[in-house]
Amino acid sequence: VWAAVLDGDLEDLGNLFALLSGVADRVVEELHVAVEGPERVPVAAPTTSLEAYDAYLRGREFKMRSWSPADTRASIELLERAVALDPGFALAHAWLAFAHTEAFWLNGFPADHLDRAREAAELALRLDPALPDAHKAMGHLLYVCCEDYDRALAHLKQSHSGRPGDAQVVMFIGNLHKRQGRWDDALAYYERASGLDPGWPAPFFNIAQMELWRRRYDRVERAIDRALALDPQAAFAFSMGAWVPLLRDGDSDGARRVLHRAAQTSEAFESIRLPFYLALLDRDYAAAARVAERGSHSGEAFDEWLDSDHLRRGVLSRLIGDEAAATLHFDSARLAIEQGLRDALPRSRRTQAVLRSALAVSYAAMGRRSEAMGEADRVRTLDPVAIDAISGPISLQNIALAYVFLDEHDAALDVLEQLVRIPARLSPALLRVDPLWDPLRPHPRFTRLVAP
Repeated sequence: VWAAVLDGDLEDLGNLFALLSGVADRVVEELHVAVEGPERVPVAAPTTSLEAYDAYLRGREFKMRSWSPADTRASIELLERAVALDPGFALAHAWLAFAHTEAFWLNGFPADHLDRAREAAELALRLDPALPDAHKAMGHLLYVCCEDYDRALAHLKQSHSGRPGDAQVVMFIGNLHKRQGRWDDALAYYERASGLDPGWPAPFFNIAQMELWRRRYDRVERAIDRALALDPQAAFAFSMGAWVPLLRDGDSDGARRVLHRAAQTSEAFESIRLPFYLALLDRDYAAAARVAERGSHSGEAFDEWLDSDHLRRGVLSRLIGDEAAATLHFDSARLAIEQGLRDALPRSRRTQAVLRSALAVSYAAMGRRSEAMGEADRVRTLDPVAIDAISGPISLQNIALAYVFLDEHDAALDVLEQLVRIPARLSPALLRVDPLWDPLRPHPRFTRLVAP
């Protein structure tokens, strides 16, 4: 629609950003688009160093490219180089904060990344208190670290007012609503984000996850199809897709077909943890052992059940009947979880609920009844679903399993009945085929619970 020969000294950043601002204005005028408010403000040079700006652009590209650990590490390295070259580069500090937050949230990197994220976000805000990217980074951090949803929303709204066309900040507001269980509000923001950036698959990942919890499987599949059309290698989309046949029909073969397609397509396939669970559902414990030996890769931020190698191996050993091995694995899980609680973010009730529920499973499996019941009571008092509508049901599912290990079958059924009434990644069809719930099968309540 518009083209022109551009002349200017691109070694001078003042000229470069003035040129970019002029291009934007001329394109808008040619397309006869009305742009008002903050998005019409001319582009100012964010740095005095062209080398720092190049590192920032490449770091930002790695961060937006995928959620893989390798891309996250590359992003952090490049953004750290950008701020080292220009310590006053607020935009690069903001994106460095975002990259560190995502390193913890999506890749399972240590919690000190959140400390580094806070430092970078606070510095970005000091350097430029009105910078939309800085408010977006701080809002996302507050959402991740400590469920400080009110302050997070305030920062995200300020970011949105400064740049209404930013699809990412719109999606982040949707994430807040999703975690608070305001499903329809979340969906509206995700759809708005996808409209602002039609080539970005992330809003569809979130729609798929949300609708999976709501057991609206046709909508899950539509969102996954749209995501994969934009990113055919998206491991997260395949992971969500594989859960559909499991939850809808208890169909492990259907889930395995999705994973087979993922293995042929996705470079990040190894981040998908479902193969271990599929082997358990098929009662193919030898296959489950082979998967467990490979270990696991980080990736889904407390939204996975039995999210620990030691717990998985303990569960497997118990199903096989090797109680000595099970005890060793559950004790190793206990030690790791207790350390995790000491290291955990004290303000994150979500983290406390997930870790304490996993600790209840370990204590229960080792026969430490009073300690297991104590942790279960703490978790239920926290009301994990009210804290986080996505990860909260995972905590409750852990508690149900701990009750099974303690032969507290009525208590386990109370929790499972709650879980099938609320949005959760659990369903009667899945309960019918999961061997971990075998001790409950003689109970009439369980029969009614899993009835088609």
